[in-house]
Amino acid sequence: MAATLAHTKQWIAGLRAASKRYELVLRATLLMFAWFCLTTPAGLAIKVCSLIAFVWPHAVTNRYVWTGISGLFAWYIGGDRFLHDNHMYLYMWWAFACTGSLWLAVPKDRAEFLRRNSQALIGLAFGFATFWKLWGGQYIDGGFLTFYIRTNRDTTSLLNSLGILPNEVVDQNMKALSALILDPGIRQCVVAGTPAADLLAKLVAWWTILIEFAVAASFLIRLPLRNYVMAIFVVSTYFFLPIYGFCCCLIVMTYAQLEGKAQRWQMVVLGLFLAMVMRWLLVPGLQ
Repeated sequence: MAATLAHTKQWIAGLRAASKRYELVLRATLLMFAWFCLTTPAGLAIKVCSLIAFVWPHAVTNRYVWTGISGLFAWYIGGDRFLHDNHMYLYMWWAFACTGSLWLAVPKDRAEFLRRNSQALIGLAFGFATFWKLWGGQYIDGGFLTFYIRTNRDTTSLLNSLGILPNEVVDQNMKALSALILDPGIRQCVVAGTPAADLLAKLVAWWTILIEFAVAASFLIRLPLRNYVMAIFVVSTYFFLPIYGFCCCLIVMTYAQLEGKAQRWQMVVLGLFLAMVMRWLLVPGLQ
């Protein structure tokens, strides 16, 4: 027990070195790519290359390996660019950032390059997300989330357990949605709700726009409180919506942008990641 505790303290102390944190970010990124990319030909190639690079020590910081992974992402996204989720685009840009950092001649500049790029990517991603939600109109009025809450199994099970959306309404909505998907002759789908569920949809919509704008502004301007804002966003969003890939990417990028002296936040971000993993594994009622 004492030996394990001493090893843990030594590992934590090692994270204070920029090179160790930088390598940890690259390893976490490779593992994320290997786990979450889809099994299309290009996605499978990314999975295999990332997994090999993860287990092969010399490949973790090999610029040519990362250049190859970035090229595979360009093929992966470019082949069906309108069919991929938005977090796959963020994966691609993050792969480009990791690759670009490895091509710098001075090793100590690599972590700083990745830190600044992670701040910019987070800020831009949330800035565009906020703009889309305000521009489309269907999000800010609660229309999109009203339909999502009424038909998504993750949210309907939670709302049913809270008494906000009864079982009979959930069953009716699922049948209507299944009929729309399976019967080509059906052109529209009417799903039922409750006043409480519809009010919750509007509140969540407004909160999402507010917190995403706060994340965008704090990271683009590089405000000192940006880490607090990101932690609030992750907990308030991904505890209820298990969007694993996007959550992991944001946590890895948040860790990458931490300054060397922010030792407490390094532990907080790692703890946040472990907490989210435990939530996904141990709270099946919310999945």
